[in-house]
Amino acid sequence: MSAKDLIPTNDPKYNSFVNILIAKVTAKATDWAIPLAVITALAGLLTKWNSMWAIASDKKNRSSVDVTNKKAARKALTTYLRPFIQTYIYDNSLLTSADITSCGLNPHSTTKTPAGIPGTVPEMQYKAGNDHTVKAYYKQEAGADGTTGRGKPDGVGHIEIASFVGATPPASPNDFTKLTIGTRSPVAVQFNAAQAGQPVTLAARWVSTSNLPGNWSNPQTVNVP
Repeated sequence: MSAKDLIPTNDPKYNSFVNILIAKVTAKATDWAIPLAVITALAGLLTKWNSMWAIASDKKNRSSVDVTNKKAARKALTTYLRPFIQTYIYDNSLLTSADITSCGLNPHSTTKTPAGIPGTVPEMQYKAGNDHTVKAYYKQEAGADGTTGRGKPDGVGHIEIASFVGATPPASPNDFTKLTIGTRSPVAVQFNAAQAGQPVTLAARWVSTSNLPGNWSNPQTVNVP
């Protein structure tokens, strides 16, 4: 079953689901090896949703703008949650079926052999997108096992893209200030209007279906659109 199928369509049920899920993964982030940057991103998206839902759920006093804002907040949170659920919960060998159930999700139906640390790095190309977005296109190294083209190597669940806005990035991508996850190329890395025109340095790495990260690709610097 996909993450898309598991996310409720009804707003009140959705509200309960996302708050239970994010509270649980936040409390267990260290045990389940979920990066702090990912938890921080989830917290920001959840705060926005909770704020917009509190207003829009008051049907007697809400405006059409309130409803539009609520829908936008839900879309942003859901877009982030879908790959998160797949990669950090279902493909994470550190979670038991009981752990998955405690997140408000259905447990594994089958048992998979844990994948090891990825042995290659992604080949990356970064292009300007719309609304201050950098599109990160990835593909395998030449000769890697698995799907060709834009696909991921065998045993890889997702890609992580670290980014740092500014003229002097840290030496290691581990210390970059933003982390974006994705499962399909291109991955949209979102920035804000205040950062437009500034240099942004990006690096990427494969993460296995057992949630084990590989090595970072060589950092590349472009400008925020």
